[in-house]
Amino acid sequence: MKKHLAGLMTLALIVSGCASVESGKPIPKDSLSRIKKGRTTKREIEAIYGKAQTASLNMDGSETLTYSYVSHSSKSSPMMFVPIVGIFFMKSKGKLESQTLQVLMKENVVSNYSYSEGGAETEAGLGGTRIKSR
Repeated sequence: MKKHLAGLMTLALIVSGCASVESGKPIPKDSLSRIKKGRTTKREIEAIYGKAQTASLNMDGSETLTYSYVSHSSKSSPMMFVPIVGIFFMKSKGKLESQTLQVLMKENVVSNYSYSEGGAETEAGLGGTRIKSR
């Protein structure tokens, strides 16, 4: 019986739940200094960041280019996969990061831009879910 339990514990450690999801490309903060209002062109922005995920035409004829990056990773407790015992160890921890860059173009030249970032750490289990913003 002890061998059987040790085998199950080893298997649980091997297949412990990990997941990771990304959308978009990270936006390096140091690249923001290359954006010059009134001087940087759309072609230069695309050379730095690639093609925008969203390009919106505004009422005044200007264009807003939006670049975003989201990353989420989570890990579950390996004990969660042990039959019967696992229900008491149902726990998962995660990390979320996001970045958004919006560039306002007028006549294919940067008029203005904004950058924002955020993140959170999550913990879920039988006792509920906790989210801690960073």
